[in-house]
Amino acid sequence: MNRVYVFIVFMLMGSMCLHAQIKINPKQMNYFTNGKPYNIFYNDTIYMGAKQFKQLFLRTGDAQLIHLYHQHQTNKIIGQIVFSAGIASTYVALLGNNVSNNSKWIGAVGGVFAMIAGTIEITKAYQALQKAVFLFNQKHNTISANASITSNGIGLTFNF
Repeated sequence: MNRVYVFIVFMLMGSMCLHAQIKINPKQMNYFTNGKPYNIFYNDTIYMGAKQFKQLFLRTGDAQLIHLYHQHQTNKIIGQIVFSAGIASTYVALLGNNVSNNSKWIGAVGGVFAMIAGTIEITKAYQALQKAVFLFNQKHNTISANASITSNGIGLTFNF
């Protein structure tokens, strides 16, 4: 009977790391949360990290996109700082020798709450980046046709 439980636990643990394939729309900006966080795929290029996102969003000149990018950066940095402070507080509280038990509990619980608050801020950063990608696809991903007459003839171009 114990073998069955062990087998079930291993199957559950193994299924947690499986990911389905993600559909990539080549005509739109795509945002990926699996793998390395904060990846954007656009025009056959993978943009990773804040510097590349900034370059991509500043190129549009759209104030809303730039605001969402700055909101993403702010929430990510605040979340990382608060989460790290929570880890440090919990660590110090649990390993402190010259601290009373009440102080240990207050420090440990405060550290856990700080880690939760940091995680919420990091989640808000993900959401701001998702909003930016959605807004970009809504505003800047349109099909346009241009016709022109030159000395060589008539030209027709499609941008999509």
